[in-house]
Amino acid sequence: MKKKPFGLVWKCALAALPFMLFAGLFIVFPMHFYNQEYPVWFWQKSILYGEGEDADVVFLGDSIVKSGVMPTVWGEGSYNLALAGGTAIEMRYTLETYLAHHESPKLVIIGFGQNHYIDMDGYWTRDIYFHYLPLAEHLRVLSEAARLNDLPLFDEENESYTLTDALLETCTYTLYSPGKYLPAILNVLGDDGDRLKRNRQEQAYSEQMLGYYPIGKAESCGAVSGSVEYVYFDLSPMQDACMRDILTMCTDAGIRVVIERPPYNQASEDAIDATFAAQYAAYLESLAADFPGVIVNTQVDVYPDDCFGDECGHLNQNGAERYTKSLFERYAYLAEG
Repeated sequence: MKKKPFGLVWKCALAALPFMLFAGLFIVFPMHFYNQEYPVWFWQKSILYGEGEDADVVFLGDSIVKSGVMPTVWGEGSYNLALAGGTAIEMRYTLETYLAHHESPKLVIIGFGQNHYIDMDGYWTRDIYFHYLPLAEHLRVLSEAARLNDLPLFDEENESYTLTDALLETCTYTLYSPGKYLPAILNVLGDDGDRLKRNRQEQAYSEQMLGYYPIGKAESCGAVSGSVEYVYFDLSPMQDACMRDILTMCTDAGIRVVIERPPYNQASEDAIDATFAAQYAAYLESLAADFPGVIVNTQVDVYPDDCFGDECGHLNQNGAERYTKSLFERYAYLAEG
């Protein structure tokens, strides 16, 4: 006697139920389980999909922009949509999604540490872990990287990293594999029980500060920033392609664009290799040549140590206020009219 197909389906459903319930915890109650970085990404994604007012000025970049630009100092009509660990990959999706749900800003200011044109450090641990990029975007990114022979960008320790490797890794996050997400639950069990409260406070802070988030909080730091400790500017083909997509989007939408790198301290200025610095500047100049309307500033300002809050080169509040005022003085006119 043949077994009924329904019986097999029922058994499979029962077997999958624990995994579905596990995934449901993060889908339904993300603020209860993710760490304090998540509310920043959650707030930002809500802005991308239409919440909040349209902005005249949008700031894009990585953590040195996230912690270095204060829209509340710039003035009304601006958002800081940079992300810790962000690269042109995340910023392409960020701008593309923002433009699909908002009126175009008049000005986009872009800033990355030099390292984020070369490599990346947050794709798996933030982008896909927090489900900031949808699955379709992940597949787009990975297929482009494969076409550009740049898949090792996604695993710097494995030069033979393949598309299959990347897709399998993507599946573990997409399906909320316990191997990836169980530590978050265990951390909740071990904390003081105030995670939800703290995360809601972080979300409210992001909303209040329009995306600015302080990362370096020390009163002073004279350490060399790791973003400049390279010998050669080995540009990632994938990062370059996404950067050019961002500039194309802005050009097509009539958006003015400024590219520069937020300040670093004297120790970083002294440590940067001359060849590396020249290659970095030449790359930005090549973007300006290919996109004539883009303003490129290859001169990196040097701020005193009391403007920096950690050894990674993040500006503290004092430095962020100074840098934001500097940006306003130089570029606010581009957002007028």
